[in-house]
This record gives sequence, structure tokens and C-alpha cells, in this order.
Amino acid sequence: VAIAEAWLDRKLGLYEVTEVRPSEGMALRDTRSGKTWWALGSTPGADVGVGELIVARLLPVGDELWLGGPVIRVPQRLRESVAALAADGTADACAWAEWIGYSQASESDGGDGEPRARKATHHHH
Repeated sequence: VAIAEAWLDRKLGLYEVTEVRPSEGMALRDTRSGKTWWALGSTPGADVGVGELIVARLLPVGDELWLGGPVIRVPQRLRESVAALAADGTADACAWAEWIGYSQASESDGGDGEPRARKATHHHH
């Protein structure tokens, strides 16, 4: 219960991979704060390399941080839109969900361009 409660306020963020040690974890630089964190866990698909960007949630487990889902590798073509979304830390869950949906759909449907970063503008009725 304590672990789950510690995860409640953890938001998605944009991280640059600065070091990778296979089966040990990776160093991730928060693109907004500039802080670097050591995280355990893995990313979908092939292992990420230094210089890549990922969208993830860093979850505390004891004294460690684990990559929490969704963990999304950011292709070069989507770097501008995700950087705009993550820039000031105000993007809500709906804005992130919209970007994630676009990023996943655009790979399979031949979408072009980038999603526009819309922060906290989607409301459910």
C-alpha cells in the first residue's frame, strides 16, 4: 500500500537517456528540471541508446526508481511536439493521453506532421 501511495503523485515526464548499463538500468536526465536519475526497468522493443528520449513515469520502490508505464520511445519526428508538451510540467493526463494516442497511431496509419501540444484543454462532461 505504501508503494502504491508513493506513486499517486508521479506524473509522466520526458527523459533523455544519458547512460545505459544492460540489465542494470539507465541514467535519465529530466528534460524539464535537468536532474539526472538512475532508473531500473526496461523500455518496449529494443534497448534504448544514449541520446534517445523516452516518456515515462519514474516510480519509487524502496530506495530505487523504476520505469513506470507507459514507457514510450520518442521517434525523431515527434521530438518537437513532446518537448513542447513536457516543457513546463503543466500537461494533464488528457493532454498526455492525446499525444500518446497520436504517437502510436501515426506509426501505423501513415500520419504526417506532429501533434500539437494542447495542455489542460480537454474536458469530460
